[in-house]
Amino acid sequence: MASRYVSDIVTPDMLHGAPVPSTESLAVVTVIDATAAKQLPGVIDVIVAADIPGTNDISGETCGPRPTTPAAPISDQLLVPATGTTVYVGQSLALVVATSRRVALQAAKLVQVHMICCM
Repeated sequence: MASRYVSDIVTPDMLHGAPVPSTESLAVVTVIDATAAKQLPGVIDVIVAADIPGTNDISGETCGPRPTTPAAPISDQLLVPATGTTVYVGQSLALVVATSRRVALQAAKLVQVHMICCM
Protein backbone atom coordinates (compact mmCIF):
# COMPACT_ATOMS: atom_id res chain seq x y z
CA MET A 1 0.00 0.00 0.00
CA ALA A 2 1.35 3.39 -1.00
CA SER A 3 1.71 6.16 1.56
CA ARG A 4 -0.99 8.80 1.68
CA TYR A 5 -0.17 12.40 2.45
CA VAL A 6 -2.32 15.42 3.27
CA SER A 7 -1.65 16.84 -0.20
CA ASP A 8 -3.15 13.64 -1.69
CA ILE A 9 -6.56 14.31 -0.10
CA VAL A 10 -9.16 15.89 -2.36
CA THR A 11 -12.75 16.57 -1.32
CA PRO A 12 -15.62 18.22 -3.21
CA ASP A 13 -15.56 22.02 -2.90
CA MET A 14 -12.19 21.91 -1.11
CA LEU A 15 -10.39 25.24 -0.75
CA HIS A 16 -6.63 25.73 -0.78
CA GLY A 17 -4.46 28.20 1.07
CA ALA A 18 -1.12 29.83 0.37
CA PRO A 19 0.70 32.11 2.81
CA VAL A 20 2.17 35.47 1.85
CA PRO A 21 5.59 35.37 3.52
CA SER A 22 7.72 38.24 4.77
CA THR A 23 10.83 38.87 2.70
CA GLU A 24 12.52 40.83 5.50
CA SER A 25 13.23 40.25 9.17
CA LEU A 26 12.82 43.02 11.74
CA ALA A 27 10.88 45.22 9.33
CA VAL A 28 7.76 47.27 9.99
CA VAL A 29 4.88 46.34 7.70
CA THR A 30 3.28 49.54 6.39
CA VAL A 31 0.89 48.24 3.71
CA ILE A 32 -0.58 44.88 2.70
CA ASP A 33 -2.47 45.40 -0.57
CA ALA A 34 -4.33 42.33 -1.82
CA THR A 35 -6.36 44.12 -4.52
CA ALA A 36 -4.69 42.37 -7.49
CA ALA A 37 -4.79 38.98 -5.79
CA LYS A 38 -8.51 39.26 -5.03
CA GLN A 39 -9.26 39.96 -8.70
CA LEU A 40 -7.71 36.69 -9.88
CA PRO A 41 -10.40 34.17 -10.89
CA GLY A 42 -10.66 31.41 -8.28
CA VAL A 43 -9.54 33.52 -5.33
CA ILE A 44 -12.11 33.38 -2.52
CA ASP A 45 -10.42 35.79 -0.11
CA VAL A 46 -7.13 37.12 1.21
CA ILE A 47 -7.03 37.03 5.00
CA VAL A 48 -4.91 39.50 6.98
CA ALA A 49 -4.43 39.96 10.73
CA ALA A 50 -7.31 42.45 10.97
CA ASP A 51 -9.66 39.69 9.78
CA ILE A 52 -8.85 37.45 12.76
CA PRO A 53 -11.36 37.85 15.59
CA GLY A 54 -9.97 37.85 19.10
CA THR A 55 -6.30 37.48 19.89
CA ASN A 56 -3.88 37.07 16.97
CA ASP A 57 -1.75 34.59 18.92
CA ILE A 58 -0.71 30.98 18.28
CA SER A 59 1.32 30.52 21.46
CA GLY A 60 -1.62 29.34 23.53
CA GLU A 61 -0.67 31.80 26.25
CA THR A 62 -3.02 34.48 27.50
CA CYS A 63 -0.80 36.74 29.56
CA GLY A 64 -2.66 39.99 28.98
CA PRO A 65 -1.93 42.78 26.53
CA ARG A 66 0.95 42.18 24.14
CA PRO A 67 3.26 44.96 22.90
CA THR A 68 2.92 45.75 19.19
CA THR A 69 5.49 48.49 18.76
CA PRO A 70 8.39 48.03 16.32
CA ALA A 71 10.70 47.80 19.34
CA ALA A 72 8.86 44.70 20.58
CA PRO A 73 8.04 42.34 17.69
CA ILE A 74 5.98 39.27 18.54
CA SER A 75 7.03 35.97 16.99
CA ASP A 76 3.94 33.98 17.94
CA GLN A 77 1.37 35.92 15.91
CA LEU A 78 -0.68 33.96 13.41
CA LEU A 79 -0.33 36.81 10.89
CA VAL A 80 1.77 39.97 11.25
CA PRO A 81 -0.60 42.95 11.25
CA ALA A 82 -0.18 46.02 9.06
CA THR A 83 1.95 48.37 11.18
CA GLY A 84 3.36 45.29 12.94
CA THR A 85 6.98 44.17 12.90
CA THR A 86 8.25 40.99 11.31
CA VAL A 87 10.57 38.80 13.33
CA TYR A 88 11.95 36.48 10.64
CA VAL A 89 11.99 36.01 6.88
CA GLY A 90 9.06 33.83 5.87
CA GLN A 91 6.75 34.96 8.66
CA SER A 92 3.16 34.93 7.40
CA LEU A 93 1.66 38.31 6.55
CA ALA A 94 -1.53 37.10 4.85
CA LEU A 95 -3.23 33.93 3.67
CA VAL A 96 -4.76 33.53 0.21
CA VAL A 97 -7.77 31.20 0.01
CA ALA A 98 -8.60 29.88 -3.46
CA THR A 99 -10.31 27.07 -5.36
CA SER A 100 -7.01 25.42 -6.31
CA ARG A 101 -3.46 25.24 -4.98
CA ARG A 102 -2.14 26.70 -8.25
CA VAL A 103 -4.41 29.75 -8.03
CA ALA A 104 -3.62 30.28 -4.33
CA LEU A 105 0.13 30.26 -4.99
CA GLN A 106 -0.24 32.55 -8.01
CA ALA A 107 -2.40 35.01 -6.05
CA ALA A 108 0.01 35.04 -3.09
CA LYS A 109 2.66 36.42 -5.44
CA LEU A 110 0.29 39.26 -6.40
CA VAL A 111 -0.14 40.56 -2.84
CA GLN A 112 1.86 43.76 -2.51
CA VAL A 113 3.61 44.25 0.83
CA HIS A 114 5.51 47.39 1.76
CA MET A 115 7.94 47.28 4.66
CA ILE A 116 10.42 49.60 6.31
CA CYS A 117 13.60 47.88 7.39
CA CYS A 118 14.44 48.36 11.07
CA MET A 119 18.06 47.30 10.89
